[in-house]
Order: sequence, then structure tokens, then C-alpha cells
Amino acid sequence: MPPAQLEPLKPWFVALTLAVLPLQQAGHDPNAGADMRLRAAAVADGDAIRGLESFAEQFALLDALPEALQIDMLVQTVEDDGEALARMERAAAAWARGDLQTIDAELLHELRTGSPALYEAMLTRRNAAWAERIATLLQGAGTHHVAVGAGHLIGAGSVQDHLQQRGIASRRLAPEDEP
Repeated sequence: MPPAQLEPLKPWFVALTLAVLPLQQAGHDPNAGADMRLRAAAVADGDAIRGLESFAEQFALLDALPEALQIDMLVQTVEDDGEALARMERAAAAWARGDLQTIDAELLHELRTGSPALYEAMLTRRNAAWAERIATLLQGAGTHHVAVGAGHLIGAGSVQDHLQQRGIASRRLAPEDEP
């Protein structure tokens, strides 16, 4: 990708673009993830689908990050040396086993310790907002299934942690229970 194409873009957008490229080049298909399988099952069952946040909200969150933090995110992505792909593959295998400790080690520990402000913005604050939206959703009738990325399910500040603070129980489906 010619650098001139990246020049007018925000650092966070370039970082995300550069982070996704190696995954796609390695054959990972963003349309083959658990979220798409769950969506297909919900559509097949005629269930209503609601997002916990919109793409506009996600972009606004990233765009609101201080420029220095965005640049740090970009530098870390460029200096990665392909380790992100290996971490992602180890985390995916851990997810299939239900091994949250390995997911934490592979995906979150470095972010939590190396860039606490980014961790707070990308995970903790979003998890709190999602828990609030889930609590509101649960005030209605019916059964609700909620799916979030594995990184949002781990430790203090996780979605479950915020739900538990509101007196709401949650659980991860066992692999054999998933659609």
C-alpha cells in the first residue's frame, strides 16, 4: 500500500488497516467468525438482532482518542513483526477450549499494562456501556442472547463484571451449545 494513500487518514484507521492485512493474507475471513455464525442462526430463527453499539460509535470512540495514543497504536502495529497473527491464532485456539486465561495473556495483558488508556477506552468503558444496554434490554420480555468478542469477557471491567455489579447473571455457552 503506497504511503501516500495512508497520509490523509487518522492514525487509528491506519493502525486498524495494517493490523487486519496480515490476518486476511493468512486466510482469516472476517465473514467466518463466531459473530457471523450467531447472526446467521438468529436470522434463520427469525430473531431480532440488535447491536450493542454502531459502527459510528466505534469510529467516534477511536477518533476521540488523543492523537499521541493513536500514534502509539500505529507504531505498535507497524513494529509488530507478525507476532499479532501468532497471538491471534493462539487466542482463537484458546477460545475454542474456553481458556480465558490464555486469551488474556495473548490479547489483553500487553494492552492493559502497556497502554492502560487505550485498554480503558477500547474495553472497560465499552463494556460498562454494553452492560447498561443489556440491563435495559433485559427489562423487556423474552429471551435474549448476547454475543461479544472474547476480549470483553475477561476479568475486572469485563461485560460480566459490569452485569454482576447490576445483579445480572451471565454465562458462556459451552462449545457444544453454540449454533
